[in-house]
Amino acid sequence: MNLEGEYNGFLVQWIELLVSTIIIILIVEVIRRRLIRLDDQRARRHGLQDAREPIAFRIIHV
Repeated sequence: MNLEGEYNGFLVQWIELLVSTIIIILIVEVIRRRLIRLDDQRARRHGLQDAREPIAFRIIHV
């Protein structure tokens, strides 16, 4: 029985899973930051409220 070979295969699978998970997290983070920047640019272009400022609601009584 070759335990050394089985252990190495198991370790390689875990390393591949770890690396692919880190890559996916990085891709999602880059997309999230670009969407935030795009939303901020669109708000400034249209003169809207800054995306980072708290939203102020006004209640209008009729």
